[in-house]
Amino acid sequence: MIEVGMIITSSPTNTSNFTVNGIIQENKLTLQQQFMGDTIVTDYEGYFESNTLIKGTYKSNRIDEFDESGTFELNIRPQSA
Repeated sequence: MIEVGMIITSSPTNTSNFTVNGIIQENKLTLQQQFMGDTIVTDYEGYFESNTLIKGTYKSNRIDEFDESGTFELNIRPQSA
């Protein structure tokens, strides 16, 4: 369940090599993604279009591999039990 004021955090796993930290405030999601062992940082800022869709913009400091900025869509799916 996503709640206002909820802090989002993740750690690297066997299948991902990055961390994600963020917060939900009112209708806005702010995230920062950082790849482990590298200086790649991407900041995301988006707004809830519905309970399951967030649309927004991102900015990255790794312009040699990624676009410096752009848009994103995040579809939220409930975790299966």
